[in-house]
Amino acid sequence: MSIPELTFVTTVGTSGLSESAAKQMRSHVTRSNFAKRRARLAQKNREARRRNSCQPSPANLERDTAGLSASSYTPPQPTNGDSYTQIISSKWSLFFLDGSEYPSSTSEQAWINLLVSEPALVESSMAFALRHWSPGNDYQQIACNFSSKATKTIIQRIASGRGVSDAVLAAILTMAFGERIVHNDVAWNVHIDGAVQLVIERASRGLPALSPLLEHLLIKDTINAVFGFPRFYHKKFVDAARATQCDQWSSLIGIVELCEKLTQWMAVVDNSRATPQTSEFIMTNIIQPMYEILSQARSLRIDGDLILQASCICVELIVYLSWNCLPSSINLTAIACELKEVISSTQFRPCCYSDLTCCQLMLGALAADEDSPARTWFTKRLSSAWRMVRSRGCNDGMSILDKNMGFKAGLESRFKYLWTELEIKSLL
Repeated sequence: MSIPELTFVTTVGTSGLSESAAKQMRSHVTRSNFAKRRARLAQKNREARRRNSCQPSPANLERDTAGLSASSYTPPQPTNGDSYTQIISSKWSLFFLDGSEYPSSTSEQAWINLLVSEPALVESSMAFALRHWSPGNDYQQIACNFSSKATKTIIQRIASGRGVSDAVLAAILTMAFGERIVHNDVAWNVHIDGAVQLVIERASRGLPALSPLLEHLLIKDTINAVFGFPRFYHKKFVDAARATQCDQWSSLIGIVELCEKLTQWMAVVDNSRATPQTSEFIMTNIIQPMYEILSQARSLRIDGDLILQASCICVELIVYLSWNCLPSSINLTAIACELKEVISSTQFRPCCYSDLTCCQLMLGALAADEDSPARTWFTKRLSSAWRMVRSRGCNDGMSILDKNMGFKAGLESRFKYLWTELEIKSLL
């Protein structure tokens, strides 16, 4: 006879049971039967871990991460600090990458240093990771707990005058990104408005309005904004930087103005396809502005850093992919190769959600020839992100992108064809 899988663990409250039921319950809580029950549960846990080895159990997550966030409130001693940094590094790789060694470059080490410097950034990162790790109630509850802790810590930092640090700003942007993934525009705007207020406060104190981290995020995200899916970018950041009248933000302002021209140009291209136009209209409103955009992109790229160069190359690719009447001398695969080299040179591995939603990577894959090494590189990186996100069991790339991205200039079918390809690869 199989042993019934009862859930009683004590004999409290048994007076209402029949004699046979009470006897069965008392038998269940004897030492031997209780040991068998523990063994069955352990076996189930082992089987669950084998089915999805990349996901720790909610109980372990709660125990490990609770200790992690609690320890971050007290300044660690040098030895403990090294241990804490290792814990942060391993958990970051587990939750946001593939579990491989991290960090592996000075850029990645700088990110880890920022993480360990601020509990709110650790808490917001854990909230993001667990919210999207699994739809299970246990995971979602732990994510809510971390989100509440992060919010409370940020409020404390702002109240004490310490809310203008790079790490606190990064914590708010992490929370914003988490809301963008689930298409919660209201919450995203709330977080962005909060971050903008901190930027304004930084400037009023004589600090740089934008941290290097935020400036790079905004420059990179201008390309996503062209397709209506900014993760971090908002024009309010640029307005705040412009108000400082500081030449330091000329690169950001330059790429923003360029992308605004590009967006307007793409709308004209859309209209010309919907309503046939005269050759004079096309020359004046499409061809001439197109060459102006390309010239401005190349000029801006010359003295720019790697992040700016990548965005400028993407502007070129968007133009070429949007307008089919191009000279035969244009080699899109060669331009995609340039983009690949620039992105690779940054020596920083973004999280899988950042890669999955990165329009720069998608544009490289769309531009390169089908069998080219460049396209293989782009699709491999994208499909890896799709696969990691799918393995969490909470989201899939197709639903995230389909809900958030908008298209102009007839590019929708190209992007969705690529997504279908990535969806298939993520299942292999």
